[in-house]
Amino acid sequence: MGGLGRNFLRAKRNVHLVLFLLWLLFIPWVKLELYPRIIWADALFLFFGGMVFLQWTLQQRPFRASKLFILFGAIITFWIMAVIVSGWRVVHVKAYVFETIAYLYLALLSWLLAYTIVSSAKLFQRAFTTFTVGFIIVLMFGGIGLLDAFLFGRFSPLFYNEARKLIATFKFPNQLAGFLVLFLPVVVMRSLYARYRKERWFYGGWTLLTLIEIVASGSRSGLVAAFFGLGLCVLFALSKLRLRYIMSVSALTMGFGLAVIYLEPHIRVIHRAFSALQLLFHGEITDPFRRENWRLALWLFERFPITGYGIANVALDYEYEIHNTYLTVVAETGLFGFFAFSSLMAFILVLAWHNTRLVKYAPQWFGWAYGLWFGLLAEMLYATQHHILRTRHLWVTFGLIVALNVWLRRAHRSARFYTELT
Repeated sequence: MGGLGRNFLRAKRNVHLVLFLLWLLFIPWVKLELYPRIIWADALFLFFGGMVFLQWTLQQRPFRASKLFILFGAIITFWIMAVIVSGWRVVHVKAYVFETIAYLYLALLSWLLAYTIVSSAKLFQRAFTTFTVGFIIVLMFGGIGLLDAFLFGRFSPLFYNEARKLIATFKFPNQLAGFLVLFLPVVVMRSLYARYRKERWFYGGWTLLTLIEIVASGSRSGLVAAFFGLGLCVLFALSKLRLRYIMSVSALTMGFGLAVIYLEPHIRVIHRAFSALQLLFHGEITDPFRRENWRLALWLFERFPITGYGIANVALDYEYEIHNTYLTVVAETGLFGFFAFSSLMAFILVLAWHNTRLVKYAPQWFGWAYGLWFGLLAEMLYATQHHILRTRHLWVTFGLIVALNVWLRRAHRSARFYTELT
């Protein structure tokens, strides 16, 4: 009977694992927006939460929580408190409540994801593999749209918005650009440091397609942030002074240049993306609209310095939301929210950097450790021009960084224990 019971539990666990991994295919690539409406992807996220809970409870051995998760939970609780407090005198209560629920949902998702995937070696490996598959799905979808425009001159609403900017699986082109900026360094590092030639070519091809889709989205800030993230990867690789890295970077540069030359006559919005370089050459960091937008944020902060103007209320009262994540936090949540957000970002940045120091004890995670570190820095630059706190991929990335840190700490302890034994 004991054997039958164990087999039954194992079968249940496998079923839940399959469901859990199938759901992960939708994280976070399909329709990121949580505001102003809930869509079918959000229903899947709720389903995912239930599957994660079941997956965790069916572990044969209880998972001992790391103090890191307690600290992570405390920091995101601090942030949620700041979001809640910002609404004590808002006019648009319904929008405030919905946005607050959205932030709570994203924060819990990030914590739960990190907590769950480190409970099993197999689950940890499969989760990262599934994220890779999800990223490739978006690139393939965008690639089909590029071919459609290049070969037949069609700009289907399935792939493009009304301005003929590539959106792939997203609602807005800037959402697509922000997503690609964040994960571009991951595919770059996995290409440069792949063990086998086929793997290098595989990730090198996806790197090239990622860059092409960023310029096809027409995002000026996306192109600048992508070049920044790519530059960090290239400088790190070239510092090793290996011919293989130099040849890989040269091939990527030539491929990207040729692709832009051939695609630009067919997808004119590519020219808009490169206009960001003109702004930088003229000493400008943004356009006149955003400068006015930023002045509004600072004016609101002067009026409501402690708790801010209120989550989701700026866009309703002043037509546009603040096109800057940091100024959005200051304007909507005041100093209270600024300290909470700064604590969260400092915590994640320290962990991401620490992962690059610990990865020598588990070299198979080298591409992920450095890729997420460089990608996070590039996304922070991108955040100076866009509000990204409502994007699901950002919070999923926070969870990945925390989970990877816990995993690498275990590898470090195991290596140190083995060293002491020998």
